[in-house]
Amino acid sequence: DNQPNIDYNKNDELSQFMNEKLKLQADKYNIFKIPQEANDNIKRQIQLKHIPSLWQEIIKRIDGEMTQYEDQCYICFCELADVTPIKLECCGLALHYECLKMFVDSKFTNHGKRVSLKQLSCLMCKKQMKQPRIAKLFKPVNELYEKVKKIVMDRLELDGRDKDDAVISEHGDFYNKPVDYAMKVYSVFICFKCKEPYFGGANDCAAGVNEGDIDPAERLCVQCSAPQQFDTVCKKYGDAHKDYINWKCKWCCNFATFFCSPQHQFCEQCHTNPGPLWDMKEEDCVQCPARFDEATRLPKKIEGPCPLGQPHPPHGNIYCLGCWKCRMEGEE
Repeated sequence: DNQPNIDYNKNDELSQFMNEKLKLQADKYNIFKIPQEANDNIKRQIQLKHIPSLWQEIIKRIDGEMTQYEDQCYICFCELADVTPIKLECCGLALHYECLKMFVDSKFTNHGKRVSLKQLSCLMCKKQMKQPRIAKLFKPVNELYEKVKKIVMDRLELDGRDKDDAVISEHGDFYNKPVDYAMKVYSVFICFKCKEPYFGGANDCAAGVNEGDIDPAERLCVQCSAPQQFDTVCKKYGDAHKDYINWKCKWCCNFATFFCSPQHQFCEQCHTNPGPLWDMKEEDCVQCPARFDEATRLPKKIEGPCPLGQPHPPHGNIYCLGCWKCRMEGEE
């Protein structure tokens, strides 16, 4: 355990040899995996103690054994000999208990970062992890799984996107897979302060914001972001509707659907041309009533009352509009 670390790049000779000559995918092994937030050119440090198990696999391939042995832990890829492995019910994957515990615990350290159902699922089959012998270990991560799933599915239904062709058409990429589609469409983050998951807006971000440029401490749910400045609790249902609190587009009289940063909340139309708006101050904004104009591709003054139908601060400021679910159901 005291052996030194070495730098090993994904494109080094060993990785190429495994991929090209042995038809063994190096990316499957932890020592070759690049963190999602890391640049592809960044080298990763790996511990020397992992190398022997890697070479064992290569030797097995050379000997003609072209299938993965079941005597290795899928997390650390070290031998399972002399220990009683934990076999998951979902797919029979065998793991060291300590490796499994480390994997589960890691799901609760990404405060202020994006979370997905795949991150909370089995490494092999991507289903919820279950094993009666250690149900207590899986309880927190499975509860988080259900919370994230509820957030994206509720939003999919509120937006009416559960009826998209991608879900209901037999030729759709997500036919009869609304949960997978919801995770593709929407973002969920773990609040840096209260550690609870919250809706983070649509996934397709034309603003091109690099996730690594945002301080995780700024990723806060509506209840933690500005409780003194905004009324971020549903007046009728309280915390039961906390995931339905809606925000105004910062630059026009519309609902925000893209949350590119804590201070940049766009409606779908303004988000198609975020560059000119990104640093625009209140004094430079077209004020209420205003909507995005397709011709100029910027907010433009319109006639009549405010489309939002409620008072709000001048454009150029973020603002919480209250509970969207109650508004849609006519309870506000």
